[in-house]
Amino acid sequence: MKKLVEGLAKCLDSAGIEKKIKKGEVVYIKEISNMPGHCVVIKTGKLPIVGYHLDRFRLLSKDEV
Repeated sequence: MKKLVEGLAKCLDSAGIEKKIKKGEVVYIKEISNMPGHCVVIKTGKLPIVGYHLDRFRLLSKDEV
């Protein structure tokens, strides 16, 4: 079974979603198990956002966290 992508990530592409996430913003993401390539985005104090493509984000390295 493939390990799901999850962790702190930086938004690389916010085209069309600028009202919810800004380019460069750091958020927590987790891949959706029954929707490979898509994730849930969690921001402090906001409702989760579901279904964004993982390629819009880059996981942060341990040094960046």
